[in-house]
Amino acid sequence: MSKQKTMDEKKSGAGSAAAAGVTRPAFRRGGAFLVEPVVGPVFTREQFSEEQKEIDRMVRDFAAERIAPSRDDLSTHNQELTMELMREVGELGLTGIDVPEKFGGLELDKTTSALVVEALTTGGSASWVVTFSCHVGIGTLPIVYFGSEDQKAKYLPKLASVEYLGAYALTEQECGSDVVDLKTTATPTEDGEAFLLNGTKLWITNGGWADSFIVFANLEGAGNTAFIVERTWDGLSIGAEEHKLGIKGSSTVTVLLEDVRVPKENLLGEPGKGLPVALNSLNIGRFKLGAADLGGCKGTITNTVSQIPCNTRSSASSSDSRSLISRPCARSSPRWWCGPTCSTAPFTGPWG
Repeated sequence: MSKQKTMDEKKSGAGSAAAAGVTRPAFRRGGAFLVEPVVGPVFTREQFSEEQKEIDRMVRDFAAERIAPSRDDLSTHNQELTMELMREVGELGLTGIDVPEKFGGLELDKTTSALVVEALTTGGSASWVVTFSCHVGIGTLPIVYFGSEDQKAKYLPKLASVEYLGAYALTEQECGSDVVDLKTTATPTEDGEAFLLNGTKLWITNGGWADSFIVFANLEGAGNTAFIVERTWDGLSIGAEEHKLGIKGSSTVTVLLEDVRVPKENLLGEPGKGLPVALNSLNIGRFKLGAADLGGCKGTITNTVSQIPCNTRSSASSSDSRSLISRPCARSSPRWWCGPTCSTAPFTGPWG
């Protein structure tokens, strides 16, 4: 095939695409990023409102005064101390930050919610922050976003005040967190007034201490469906605590369901629509996890810098040692302090 023929075919193809109304992507030159914007609008810490700054200061004070002095005890699976601090942040309104006001919450924006999680990490207890984050996130938000008015009225005030601790039961042995291939089953009872849940859920955060669970099961004739299940119901049992390599102070257990009778009023969302419930809740959890991780990274850098020797009369070997520590810190710091910038696009709620 001649070069001229190839060029003619390319031109013909381009003409056909244009005639069909197909828009081809514009190609960017290699150095375009130097003279063209590469990101959209961003939000920085300097743009926080005065209310947000005040909340940030309040939470950091709480973390310094109540969490930091107890962080060693909080890493030893101390349920009593963990729940004591959970109730204290509940009194401050922090466990209801995403809950509507009429159900006992503060109903604040997601920026403030992320700010709170980051500030709590300054207490130095990853275990306690995990307990808190699971409760206010995947343990509560499914009801906030998908619950009926009756379900919200019944459960949200208890979750916002930490009368109930929330948990989220999705993961299974054979399918991990694959929402579309669950082995746990939900079978309607003969009288049509309830469902019988059977299955095993693994590695459930807060599970050993929780009062309510968001459970996902394969509903007969419908598919993946979410349910609100209470700890005290017959047939629900809790396995032994997992021995973890890290985050040792939080509760992580197996949850066993054996003919657990769940009233039909506790079906969360719609039959067969468990996927949106699961993924939207997890998405917000991941968003807040990012904020918590940034807080942890900043704490690590701050603590590391404080340990760098500053004696200017030290030996040459000590000077070399300082350089080995300070240079990586200097390279890492901009990443963690610039990390909180985010899109200004507002969060509009869960997606279907």
